[in-house]
Amino acid sequence: MPHRLSPKTGSHFSGRCYGPSPAIALLWLMALALVPTPVAQATEPPHGSARACGPSAQESLLEPASGVDDSLALDCRASLSGQDLVTKELVFEGEKASGAGIDCHGGTIGIPGHVPKSAPPTITIRSEPQEDGGWSVPHDIHIRNCKIYGSIVIMGMGGNGEAEAVRLSSLTPGHTARAQMAAPHHIVIDNVTLVAAGPVPLYLAPGVHHVEFSHSIVTGHSKNTALYLDAESGQNVITGNRFEIGTRNREVIAVDGSAHNVISANSFVEPAGGGVFLYRNCGQGGTIRHQTPQYNQITGNHFLYREGAPSHPAIWLGSSSIGQALYCYQDPSLPFGSGADNRSFADFNTVTGNDITGAGSETIRDAGASNTVGDNRFKP
Repeated sequence: MPHRLSPKTGSHFSGRCYGPSPAIALLWLMALALVPTPVAQATEPPHGSARACGPSAQESLLEPASGVDDSLALDCRASLSGQDLVTKELVFEGEKASGAGIDCHGGTIGIPGHVPKSAPPTITIRSEPQEDGGWSVPHDIHIRNCKIYGSIVIMGMGGNGEAEAVRLSSLTPGHTARAQMAAPHHIVIDNVTLVAAGPVPLYLAPGVHHVEFSHSIVTGHSKNTALYLDAESGQNVITGNRFEIGTRNREVIAVDGSAHNVISANSFVEPAGGGVFLYRNCGQGGTIRHQTPQYNQITGNHFLYREGAPSHPAIWLGSSSIGQALYCYQDPSLPFGSGADNRSFADFNTVTGNDITGAGSETIRDAGASNTVGDNRFKP
C-alpha cells in the first residue's frame, strides 16, 4: 500500500496509510462544517473576585462524606486549619468559580488508602458546557498548603484527548485555540503534598494553560505518570517540586503535544521509568493532535538514581512507544496535525543546567530537531 510522503524529509515513512481520495476528503470536510463544535467565549473575563466562604459553606466543607452525594461545588475562598479533614470531592466549575480556592494551612483533603477504580478525582477544576455550544471557564483558582490524597484533574472540553468534544473539534483547523479557550487557566497549586493511589495525581487535560504547580511533593504510586500535560495544553510552569513516586515503568512527567511549558528546579527521585518525556500521541482515540511538543524549557532539575543506571532516559525529546504504531492509524487523514504527519516534532526545546546523579549522558536523549541541549551535569 502507498504511504504518505513525509513533509520534513521528502521520503516515505511507515507512520500511516493514505486516507480517502481528495474528493471524498473534501466532502468529509464540508460535512464536518455542519457539526456544531464546542467553542469557548471569545472575550477574556476579568480576574476572579470570589468572596471568602461564609459559615454555612465552611460547615458544609467539613461535613463527612455521606456516600450519597460526596461532591461539593466551591465558588468561594475556603480556609482550613491544620487539624481539618475534608472528605468530599471538591469541584470548581465554570466562570462562577473564578477567584475561588482553598488554603488548607496544613489540613487534609481526601482519605488515605486505596482509591477505587471508579472513584472521582479528589479535586476537579472544570469548564461548564453552555447551551449555545460555548464554555463557561473557571480561572484564577488557587489551592495552597494542603495534603491531598488522590488526584487533581483540570479539564475543559473533555477529560482526555479522546473525549468526544475534543475529537470533533480536532477534525477542523483551529483546534488548539478552541481547546485553550474552553479550558481552565491561571490556576495555582502551591505547597501541597499529593499522595497518589493509582490514578495520575495531577492531570492537565487538553487545552489547559497557565497552570503553576510549585513547591510541592508528589508521592505514593500511580498506574500511569505523575503529571500529564495533555494535547493542546501549554504555558504551564512546573517548578520547585519533589517527585518521589512509583509510576509502573512510566515516565514521571508526560508532555504530550503540549508546548511553551517551563519545567525547572524539580527533583526526581529514582525515576526508573523515565523522567520527562516529550511526544505527541498521534491519532489516539480518533483525535487529530494539532500542537507539537515544542518550545518547552527543561532546566535546572535534579535526577537522582541510587540503584544503578536507569533503563529509561531522564529526559527524552521525541520519545516513542510500541502503542503508537497502533493508534496512529485511528485518526482520519486530513491536511493538518497528526492527520497529515504522525511524527512528534519535539523541536525547539531547551534542556540545560540539569543535574543527573547516578547515570551518564545517555540519559538525555534528543530525537527532535533544533533543540538546545547543553550544560547538563552527570555524576556517577
